[in-house]
Amino acid sequence: MSNSNLCIDLQAREDSDGETYYVGKLEVPANLDCKDGLVFLIFISDKGNEQLQITGMKPKEKNKDQNKDQSKPVQFLKSKNFNNDSAE
Repeated sequence: MSNSNLCIDLQAREDSDGETYYVGKLEVPANLDCKDGLVFLIFISDKGNEQLQITGMKPKEKNKDQNKDQSKPVQFLKSKNFNNDSAE
């Protein structure tokens, strides 16, 4: 893919459970400025051409995230069977 995004090729690997995960490595004399936000795009549908792309967040995307309703706090649910002292 040719564009202005930072592109990192990914290699598919298999874990001990047979699940696929991807590894990408990058070594460059650079810094990522995250103060205005970054967007991570992961392309894995084209086998053998997996790629991670990193680009700056566009102002429109940044405002969209800031306008989300944040009045509802995250609720953590505990299982009725949860016991810190259990040694299963």
